[in-house]
Amino acid sequence: MERKRIKMPRKYGEKLVESLLFISAITSILIMLLIFYFLIHESLPAFSALGLFDLISGSKWHPSGDIYGFLPLITASMLCSTIMMVPCFR
Repeated sequence: MERKRIKMPRKYGEKLVESLLFISAITSILIMLLIFYFLIHESLPAFSALGLFDLISGSKWHPSGDIYGFLPLITASMLCSTIMMVPCFR
């Protein structure tokens, strides 16, 4: 028994793909905004309690002891980035 395929005009297929891509783009933007909101919402108490300068220039990171300093994190990130870029300059 032979099946008959229903052929949709090409413009309907293109519209479907265009709609799916648009929905994906909007969904990814909404997810990014929700992540951004969550990060801001959760970090505001630390910023208000310690201040921006103390957070950035703090040299210790010990969350269970309520000691927060970004300097070790920033230093480690810079060091890793520098090491990873060395092969690029050969």
